[in-house]
Amino acid sequence: MIIEKHGLKINKRFSTINIMVISLQKENGIRCQLGEYSFFVDVSPDKTNRLTLKTKASLPVDSFSFPDIIYGAGEYEISGVKIIGIELPESCTKETLRTIYRVVFDGMRMVFLGEMNSTLSDDVLDKLGEVDILFFSVDEKEVGPKQASSLAKQIDPKIIIP
Repeated sequence: MIIEKHGLKINKRFSTINIMVISLQKENGIRCQLGEYSFFVDVSPDKTNRLTLKTKASLPVDSFSFPDIIYGAGEYEISGVKIIGIELPESCTKETLRTIYRVVFDGMRMVFLGEMNSTLSDDVLDKLGEVDILFFSVDEKEVGPKQASSLAKQIDPKIIIP
């Protein structure tokens, strides 16, 4: 999938428009690439991945094997990619850590919800801010179509990629 945002910045030096390529990876993962740089969401750790975000992680987390994997809440900036991780305590268990991410990559504001099994609180919605692209899947046993539609309307992204 190739997405072009209205009003993308033109690189005056080369007179080109930056185009982000978003592709689905195996295991329901996502790859976002702009030029030579790319980052991944919910793919298996790999030495070739520069940056990987995990929306769901088994506890305890082994963060030393792959240093470019982000698990959990916090604010990060790696190679110009700004990331805010927001923990979903109502979705976490003793064995699982659930996090949603707000990523700003070349001016595109993206939110990765992962697999939703509950609705979001007003506090979390405020932290997300304005969203250009929303990525999410729904656990149909926990969140029905009406709730998913309501959530999408609350976030009000320009583009939704289920």
